[in-house]
Amino acid sequence: MSRIAESSPSKTRLLLVSGGSLIGQNILDALSSRRDHVELAAINSVAQGSSLFDFDRVHLAPPTLAQPQAFERRLLEVLAEEQPHLVIPCRDDDVVFLADLKARRPEIGARFLCGNLETAQIANDKWLSWQFSVANALPFAPTLATPVHEGLEDFVEAHGFPLLAKPRNGVLADGRSVV
Repeated sequence: MSRIAESSPSKTRLLLVSGGSLIGQNILDALSSRRDHVELAAINSVAQGSSLFDFDRVHLAPPTLAQPQAFERRLLEVLAEEQPHLVIPCRDDDVVFLADLKARRPEIGARFLCGNLETAQIANDKWLSWQFSVANALPFAPTLATPVHEGLEDFVEAHGFPLLAKPRNGVLADGRSVV
């Protein structure tokens, strides 16, 4: 029996990329009372995570950033098997990855919950976000790009302490920002 035949035609099929993340857990919680109408599958780079047991199916994949080509191959296999109506990225890196894949493969990209690649890159990079905000007269915290040794004294003089230091993309591996 094929994978598609096993799926209920009346249920909405969702695939969460990095489903074991906190966002994945939040989506599970939000849909908990609607599970009769939704099939939830996840793709994740680690097999651990108690929330993974709450999905109907979970697929293991290589890490998105560390092995993008291998991740893409695995994702395409999972998409063919699951045939989701909607693919939801659960981490910033997944949004950028899916936006890039959407640009290269528009025939499958319509199911991806992401915008275009340029917008995804701006949203994922604090420096690009600041540049976009300044160019469009949007409020944004004063920002200095690394390396910080260039212009740091002038920045401190203009804005004072305390300062918050963050990586351009995402947060530290343990989820914290550097202060």
